Amino acid sequence: MHYATYSVGLRAAFYSLLPEPIRRTELAQDVKYLTTSIIKTGDGAGLYSYNKETEWIPDFSNSQYGVLGVWYRGRLWDGNSQRLLEKR
Repeated sequence: MHYATYSVGLRAAFYSLLPEPIRRTELAQDVKYLTTSIIKTGDGAGLYSYNKETEWIPDFSNSQYGVLGVWYRGRLWDGNSQRLLEKR
């Protein structure tokens, strides 16, 4: 099993602490992965799974890491994070 949500969430947190020229592309890719990986229907709606290529089995631990990555991006506020959160 590939633990993408864990690694991408942590990596997004790390990238958010780097200077803008270094983090720009990588952080944007990680946040895009995380925002498209949210389970959208069923009992697990709003949660994350291990990765978006597997079955959509909700997992609270993965959800914490997914939210953490998006939250760190939100600390660099430019309005995009608010729009992402409003869509969810």
